[in-house]
Amino acid sequence: KGPRGIALAGLATTCAATAMLGMLKLSSPIWVVFVLMLLRGVGLGLSNMPITTAGLSAIPDHLVSQGSAINNVSRRMVSSLGIVLVSIYYEVRKAQLLTSGYSPVEGTLQAINEGFIALSILVFLTLPAAFFMRKPAAAEEKHSAVSTTKT
Repeated sequence: KGPRGIALAGLATTCAATAMLGMLKLSSPIWVVFVLMLLRGVGLGLSNMPITTAGLSAIPDHLVSQGSAINNVSRRMVSSLGIVLVSIYYEVRKAQLLTSGYSPVEGTLQAINEGFIALSILVFLTLPAAFFMRKPAAAEEKHSAVSTTKT
């Protein structure tokens, strides 16, 4: 019944895995990092594809190529901007922690953890938007046309 369920599951998985990455300790085994990154990747895959498909199917057929191009450009630009912002936060926060007495390793981990927690909050804030997703009108019309021909 539309992309909502899969997108919600993907965003929730991404949010949870990202938050857990923000809670790692120096003593955390490396396999935990691998599993959490795997879960995060699964969540991103479950959320990105249905949302993109729903968005592209909601626009008229003659504009799909332009919509796809705009989607790709905006995704890459936002990703690049996000990387820059998280990198700046990491460097500034790490410097603050080091001047306040943290060791370099502890300061690095703390800054990385805070970055992951901030990202998980951002993903959490997208959940309501995914909850209100509905089938695109074109898909609903196709589905109702198929249903009426069967009865």
